[in-house]
Amino acid sequence: MQNIVPDSSSRIGGYTTRESHLKRLGEKEEAAWNEFYTKYKAMIYAIGASRQLAEEECEDLMQEVALICSRKLQNFIYDPERCRFRSFLFKITTNVAFNLLRKKNKHQAEELKGDYSVVPELDIEFMLEYERFLLERSFLILKNSISSESYLAFDMLFCQNMPIQEVAGKTGFSTSKLYTLKHRCLKKLKKIIPMLIKEMETPSKTVQEAE
Repeated sequence: MQNIVPDSSSRIGGYTTRESHLKRLGEKEEAAWNEFYTKYKAMIYAIGASRQLAEEECEDLMQEVALICSRKLQNFIYDPERCRFRSFLFKITTNVAFNLLRKKNKHQAEELKGDYSVVPELDIEFMLEYERFLLERSFLILKNSISSESYLAFDMLFCQNMPIQEVAGKTGFSTSKLYTLKHRCLKKLKKIIPMLIKEMETPSKTVQEAE
């Protein structure tokens, strides 16, 4: 599947945390914590869901992650060369999800042991989770904005990488229509993804159907 997510400098926009915000979180400022919930809740839920947590368990995950962050941010030293907050948060979220699964059914997931100092590999893993999250949400928005037949054809062409002649035979669409459909869907996705990133930064705005 070709890359339709913006480059890394754009991708991380929704999850770059300012030092001033971290300080306000450490001081337990209510407005800062409201911003934290709005900005990170969807991603934390997505990490929980990817680890087979039910929706109500994702709420427990969110609450526990916030409690741990609240405690640790009082002594958190911001050093972007050594530790990005999103990686710090990812490690906490992963460990809490592991503990919830272990309590639920003794799931043998791999726990990230040790303290919460962050290594580059964790940041890479977070960004992979973030990219997967963006793609899943953007494809769902696309699916809800076009007909089921058109989305099925696009899925076969783009996601399954099926030959266009085979897709034409399965759907009854002409090859010219399929080329046009693929182009239009990719155009929509390339509008939807930046809108999702912007929504994470300014969550009062909702993602509208991309035309």
